[in-house]
Amino acid sequence: MSLVTVPDNLKISLQGFNTTEDAEAVGEMIGHYTCELSKLFDLSSLDGITVASDYVKALQDLDRGYESPHLLRPSEGKVVGVAMTPSVIREEGLKSHIVLWAGLVADINNNQENKLQQFFQVLAHECAHVEVTNRFDVAFPNILLRQRHLDERVRIRWDVTLACWDEYAATRLSAKIGQDPSSYYEKGFLDQLNETNSLVNQSINSYQTHGNHNQVFSGVVLHYGRLLKLASYYLGNLDGHGVDPFAKEETDKRMHNLWFEPFLKKLHNELRAIHLEYGTWKDQSLFEKIGDLMEDFLADGGITFHYSSDGALHFDFPR
Repeated sequence: MSLVTVPDNLKISLQGFNTTEDAEAVGEMIGHYTCELSKLFDLSSLDGITVASDYVKALQDLDRGYESPHLLRPSEGKVVGVAMTPSVIREEGLKSHIVLWAGLVADINNNQENKLQQFFQVLAHECAHVEVTNRFDVAFPNILLRQRHLDERVRIRWDVTLACWDEYAATRLSAKIGQDPSSYYEKGFLDQLNETNSLVNQSINSYQTHGNHNQVFSGVVLHYGRLLKLASYYLGNLDGHGVDPFAKEETDKRMHNLWFEPFLKKLHNELRAIHLEYGTWKDQSLFEKIGDLMEDFLADGGITFHYSSDGALHFDFPR
């Protein structure tokens, strides 16, 4: 793709800058790089870009075009979020809006090449999200933000599936742009891997204190889902660089014979299968396999679902 695909009326909102001159300089730079990246990614569905010093507030204030009970929040834990590309609904249909923390662009204009390359990688990753979301929406209209889930089990499967696929695809597509993010993704994944079992056990053991099934379940899904998501970043980046994740010496040494290795290999296979048909999917069967993997992952930790005779959903966990 060599044509500029960014919308002509793209709006860039700049919040919390010290001076108008600073804001204008950043806006001009972001506009330039977004146009360049739109030659690599299809940004025709980009709604706008917000750059804010108060990143959390910018996420929560974003007009998403619909009522949602869930506030947008940055990623937490081992990998702290500084950029996000939420889907929004506009009159024209589903769009994507990039939100960036202003700290990413601080002092870039003072000839800080390393920071510029770091920012370029982040922006490329978010632009890749715009294309990936649009490809899915074209293939499966009226699903994203508009599908109502039958129950909590379906919602969880869907949330984990989309998180894994979106991050794998965006990371794979943007892997070679700007500063190489490989060490960052590997560290985030391995750090999360090393603490996930402990965090899950804490969530399960906490039942003895509060006796709330939903609280236990939410905690377990949070930790397992976060690990699968960080693994997807890691796998997507390595595939983008043409590196076999299971041939990397350091990772292989830390992963060998660990409980997660079979799940990582299966996740890799399923994500690559989805990517092989990128944008040409005929149905959601390939995506459903990620949901199946998530349930297998939960079952390995002792978390299972069942339905009672009246059709009500229940889940069980070890006590």
